[in-house]
Amino acid sequence: MGCEPSSGQYAAMASEIGQRVGRRIKELREAAGLSQPRLGALVGKSAQTISRIETGAALPGLATLEVFARHLGVDVADIVARSPAIDAAETDFSRERVAEILDLLTQAERTIVGSLATVLIANRGR
Repeated sequence: MGCEPSSGQYAAMASEIGQRVGRRIKELREAAGLSQPRLGALVGKSAQTISRIETGAALPGLATLEVFARHLGVDVADIVARSPAIDAAETDFSRERVAEILDLLTQAERTIVGSLATVLIANRGR
């Protein structure tokens, strides 16, 4: 038997990711001087949906994150990366944790994550 996470553990990881991504979108929206209704209009979502995303009650897919990134003037990696405002002690990027997170993604999402990692590695020396 492997150390496969339970469905409850997957749900907890997804919730943590949703909350982190939501906080980051809120930070970026506020830094851009946008209201929830204005950002919603730009990305084709209701203000209620923006609120749900920012509180972690809803997690946007990668295609939606790309639209957010475009309108917030950042890369998707800037949205999904940890914010300086989030305590570094919460970060667990062990190989096991990364594998658990990748297991939650579809193949298309894994391809995007791989592409993001490639860009990050290529930009190390800059």
